[in-house]
Amino acid sequence: MQNSQTVLNNNGWKEYQLKDCVDILDGQRVPINSNDRSKRIGEVPYYGATGQVGWINDYIFDEELVLLGEDGAPFLDKSKPIAYIINGKSWVNNHAHVLRARKDISNNRFIKYYLDYFDFSDYVAGTTRLKLTQSAMKTIPIKLPDVTTQNKIADLLNNQIISIHKTASKLTSAKNQLNNFRQAILTAAITGKLTEDWRKKQLSTIKDLNSVWANKALGELCEKGKGISYGVIKLGEHIEDGTPCLRTSNVRWLNFELNGLKRISPTLSSSYSRTILMGGEVLVNVRGTLGGVVAVPTEMKGWNVSREVAVVPVDKSKVFPDFIAYYIGSTVSQYWLANVQKGVAYTGINLEDLRNLPIEIPILEEQKEIVKRVKSYFELADKVEKQIEAAEAKVSKLTQAVLAKTFNN
Repeated sequence: MQNSQTVLNNNGWKEYQLKDCVDILDGQRVPINSNDRSKRIGEVPYYGATGQVGWINDYIFDEELVLLGEDGAPFLDKSKPIAYIINGKSWVNNHAHVLRARKDISNNRFIKYYLDYFDFSDYVAGTTRLKLTQSAMKTIPIKLPDVTTQNKIADLLNNQIISIHKTASKLTSAKNQLNNFRQAILTAAITGKLTEDWRKKQLSTIKDLNSVWANKALGELCEKGKGISYGVIKLGEHIEDGTPCLRTSNVRWLNFELNGLKRISPTLSSSYSRTILMGGEVLVNVRGTLGGVVAVPTEMKGWNVSREVAVVPVDKSKVFPDFIAYYIGSTVSQYWLANVQKGVAYTGINLEDLRNLPIEIPILEEQKEIVKRVKSYFELADKVEKQIEAAEAKVSKLTQAVLAKTFNN
């Protein structure tokens, strides 16, 4: 770390330490715990390490300031801003340093953008929660041109970064539209609209085409002698070569997330034989992270599930597992399940309610066609989503690229 002596570098920018170009107003911060704050709700923003965290009925500051996290900020994550600007009446707790640019030396926005660019690796301490002490913050080296130039640079950066954020927002919107598209496909699938043309072509001899769809409860669609069951209650410690056991974090909406897969004792798993997977079952999250539903592939034969996941052993002579998963994953079924949730602090779905979930099923031939068409549409959506994610990855690096071009001089 350099000393606080101001040095003029080759391009005319002066080199400072942060303490020499901003006023540090940390001494004016006042933390208030959430209980006390709940009794003082007002119209003044209450700020913490990474942004606004609530409202309060009084203020400490009433001006434009730069806030820089003291602890809990994403100091080493260059995809996120580290500092932020506030303006007007505000209250700041002790998780954020409060900085004010010094007139004729610095500009608040220029300081903010420089701090977003700066590498904090040698200035923060800690493991799980990094902390930037005031003494370390004071010695951060910073290069400044004259204030007029800072104003111009801050304006240019602001315009460029707003443009980047707009692009990122459009990409997020596109992903949301893809999710809406998937749900629209499922709605069309379970109401018969997706295969209406197929029915007319294949079943033209049937007078009432709707009569081939039958109303059933989910419990009626299970294999003979089997029913919907919860999985293993207490998983025990992770065993590296144990039996894979799916939890709600693994069972997502029509897909699996196998990062952090738990493995349990084979002996423990065998004691819950009713939920040992054979392939072809449908899994439904009934506790914790609700909304997860997926059909089990044969590759997972021998795996088990936790108590928060229900196993539906569907009768494959009556229904395709993927069709049932699509039906339960649709907004129609998800809305129905949301309305039968029970509990306050820890909500969930009872097995009896899950058994009563209404399902409309067409003949197997139409189910097969529905599954085929849904998969085709979903594959298209997945392909587009990968393209969007690739674009998002590029856009996420643009802000740092713009800042690096500005400050690497």
